[in-house]
Amino acid sequence: MLRRMACALVAVAFVATLPAMLWAQAADDPANVEAPSAAAVSKPDPKALFDELFGGEVKRVTGTPDPADDLQLAKTLLDAAQNTADNPQLVAVLAEQAATLAAKSPEGGAVTDTALRLLIDKAPERRVELLKQLVDANQKAYLKTPIADRPAAGEKLIDTMLDLAAAQLAEDNPSDAILTYRRAGVIGTSIHTSRRDELKALLDEAVAAQRVQNQIDTARARVKANPQDKAAAAELVRLHIVELDDPTEARKYTFLIDDETMKTNIRLASGKQDDMTEDQFMALADWYKDLAPTAGALRSRATMYQHAADYYDAFLAKHTATDLVQTKATLERKRVGDQLAALTERLGPSALSVQRSSAWVDVLALVDPAKHARGPEAGQWTKDNNGVHSVSYAGTIVMPVTITGSYDLEMVTSHGESRNGRFSLEIPVGTTSTTLFVYSSADDLPNAFAFVNDQRVQDEANPTRFRYPMTEENHDYTVGIKVRVKGDNASLTVSIDGKGGVQWEGPLAQLTPRYDMGTGHNFNYLLYRQYGHIRSMKVRGVDGGKVAPLTDLPAVAVGRAANDEARGPRPTNPQVAQFLSQAQAAWQRATSEQRQVLVNQIRTQLQKMPETQREAFMFMLKRSDNDAARSLHKALKHDG
Repeated sequence: MLRRMACALVAVAFVATLPAMLWAQAADDPANVEAPSAAAVSKPDPKALFDELFGGEVKRVTGTPDPADDLQLAKTLLDAAQNTADNPQLVAVLAEQAATLAAKSPEGGAVTDTALRLLIDKAPERRVELLKQLVDANQKAYLKTPIADRPAAGEKLIDTMLDLAAAQLAEDNPSDAILTYRRAGVIGTSIHTSRRDELKALLDEAVAAQRVQNQIDTARARVKANPQDKAAAAELVRLHIVELDDPTEARKYTFLIDDETMKTNIRLASGKQDDMTEDQFMALADWYKDLAPTAGALRSRATMYQHAADYYDAFLAKHTATDLVQTKATLERKRVGDQLAALTERLGPSALSVQRSSAWVDVLALVDPAKHARGPEAGQWTKDNNGVHSVSYAGTIVMPVTITGSYDLEMVTSHGESRNGRFSLEIPVGTTSTTLFVYSSADDLPNAFAFVNDQRVQDEANPTRFRYPMTEENHDYTVGIKVRVKGDNASLTVSIDGKGGVQWEGPLAQLTPRYDMGTGHNFNYLLYRQYGHIRSMKVRGVDGGKVAPLTDLPAVAVGRAANDEARGPRPTNPQVAQFLSQAQAAWQRATSEQRQVLVNQIRTQLQKMPETQREAFMFMLKRSDNDAARSLHKALKHDG
């Protein structure tokens, strides 16, 4: 009954709107497609729709003492939320209800975690509140975890706590962030985390932020009480420039001060560097150099010296004449560099990293299968709300982000039919890269990085070998990778479903790229002898590591590997892959009655396609690991 209700819920909101888009994009003659009426595309109030379809069930399960039925309904609601694409308000209602119900069950930790993360994505204005709930859920899961598995659960709890603390700082609440960082430190000590230095640095940053916030509040109060208090106004501006490194915010207060040079430099510092002259570069370099000694925190002082060094470098790049001005800039650059080196040595390698990381970057949101499947083994890929999918027995797809420095990566992946296959993930590590191989075979095949000190996966001397095969078809495995780069050295840590695998540390010179896709420091996902699915992939920089979209990747046609008869036909038109994804989604959300109409509409569009494209559509549909896709394939075959 619950499954029928979930299907009805999704169908009411979406089935009426999808067919018109589906047929218009895939049909040879979109003009022949009749658009839906306004009534057909209207969406009822999400809360009212939820109450109508699930209100009775929620009341029933919450009225029983057994938490098992609460958890079962939570799973149904979460499934509906994950398969709802274009109504974030409805997703938020479903996810929140799923989290509330799952929290009542001792076995509901995974559902609560997933539902809250989905809700955070759809309701960012509630980020702090929801992250607190997520921390509580992860804390309960950590306490229930067997001692042997607690390090992985503890690292996950720490990650969530750090996300919460960062959100609290973003809302100008450093006092709460300090408490959260201290809680994370307690967990880190308990599990003997390798991130103790990072946790201490983050706590120090929050304490410094609290001190600066108090100073800003005092200066504001003085200015408010006496707008002619020039000393308080100057201090307010200085705090934003030096301690917060925020010239844009400081510019809002320059009307309170009389220092025209300060006003000019703040305007330049908050503008675009491309528009500056060499004299302006020199002026900013001298200004930041003079501001550095006024910093209360050593980290802020280092930041000022770093800005000065950058502007001296910009001046010297622009001023090519050999004269006294160039000599002065060269000498000042060396003095600033010496000061910066001394501070960095005292503060550690993350001296200028005032944040633990940027936010998680959703890598799959950037993927275009038609553009990012590359090379002679590109294979055939599709993309839908459930991720990116290979429908061929081999394939290579580029993940269009670049990264420098240290980072965390988390990927959820699964495979369909496998012939003792594997997936591999090429990852950047500092100035080089390495490739993680993970096998799906039950045979005694190790997983490992290659090449490490010229050792392949099969070589017994490879120090990164570990055994955790992904033998279960259609099971979502969570792969976590932590890369830490420190000068000419790096460390790699890999876990699968929270269980430790690789822990390696050594010189970058020991790592050699396995593949060369010609795309720079980004991720390449490769498959061999199996169908694969990437459900999600996210990455974030750590300790100053930076992640950015890869914008200059040239378009490459989806290829087909040689000597692979098992793959079957391919569509020659990228609209076929899009049509497949949308048809599958529409079928999954339709009721039994709607499916009778939908199968006729799909067949009509297939008849308009060339035979090779029609065969490709049916082949790809058959190979999907989705039950709805299989039932659609059966319906199309049954009806001719």
